[in-house]
Amino acid sequence: MVDRHLGEAAVGILKDLVAIPTYDGIEEAARYLEKRLQAVGVQCQVGQKEGKPLYLLAELGQGEPSLIFNGHIDTVPPGREDEWQHPPFAGVCQDGLLWGRGSADAKGPLAAQVAAFESLVGKLPKGRLVLMAVGEEERGGLGTKGALAAGVRGQGAVVGEPTALEVHVAHKGVLRVAITVRGKAAHASNPQSGSNAIMGMSRVLPRLQALHQEITTRWEDFTGSPSLVVTTIEGGRALNMVPDLCRIAIDRRLIPGETGGEAWRELEKVVEEERARGLRISMEEIRTIQSAYTDPHSPIAKVLQETITKTLKRPAKVAGFNACSDMSYLNQAGIPTVIFGPGNIQQAHRLDEFVDLEAVRASARVYREMALNWLGS
Repeated sequence: MVDRHLGEAAVGILKDLVAIPTYDGIEEAARYLEKRLQAVGVQCQVGQKEGKPLYLLAELGQGEPSLIFNGHIDTVPPGREDEWQHPPFAGVCQDGLLWGRGSADAKGPLAAQVAAFESLVGKLPKGRLVLMAVGEEERGGLGTKGALAAGVRGQGAVVGEPTALEVHVAHKGVLRVAITVRGKAAHASNPQSGSNAIMGMSRVLPRLQALHQEITTRWEDFTGSPSLVVTTIEGGRALNMVPDLCRIAIDRRLIPGETGGEAWRELEKVVEEERARGLRISMEEIRTIQSAYTDPHSPIAKVLQETITKTLKRPAKVAGFNACSDMSYLNQAGIPTVIFGPGNIQQAHRLDEFVDLEAVRASARVYREMALNWLGS
């Protein structure tokens, strides 16, 4: 009876959250969660950025041991809503699936965490359970960074992301870089009086592809190979003008064991060599998110594996998360962290995003039992 009520509570929370657009702020969703938690006697702390909610914190119990449920409220935009099979904020349920923006990434996991958290009000054997529902995860983990800066800590954490109910103990990081080549503008009818920045960049692109091929020979068991992708390019000002500027952006995925600094130096070598050959070229960092790793034999990973085996009555698969997550920032704060949740990362950031409702129900049970096992230890 408890399991059934817990599962349906998770589904209900998910429907409510999907109905609230959160790609441009989490204010309404944060108010919804705060009101819901206050109704069961739990007070919340809402951290703000520039007068708008950035994260919501709630706690049960006190002292140690402690565990953090971390989940993000924000989503990417829906894109063209008329291209969706079901409206992205309607929360349509069909054939055991719930459709909508954020259903998998990551309102499904968050809804299950909230339901599990509510079910444990007044029932913790000891210790402290923290719910950390954050915004701006899609913009560099600003919500989690803000909560950590406010002093939130725990002896372990589970990040709610779509892992298909697997235990994920690692994820890739990312270094995003912009490379700019500058030329000299001239009339297109007299190109010899100018310097074509686009043609200059054409010297750089094959070298970046060669670097990608080189780094893909590296391997990490949970996340696979690193990668390097040129994701955007812009250049030129007019159809009859020799372009004086060309700019590209690079997405360099980092596997555990690599650092952003090491990846930067590999790119810097290309830039410096081209500069020595006379190209006016520069490079700037856009963002770095470090990779994350937790030993699969660590206490937090073992408790989650044992909980899955007992609760779902099947062996727990241990794997890695290809995308970035807030696990990186929790680990950097010294908090051993794993990733777990319903849904598949392949559904993220695409049209017709959906999540399996039975997986949402199952994850709520796992979150609840994991908290009891960790805090009862």
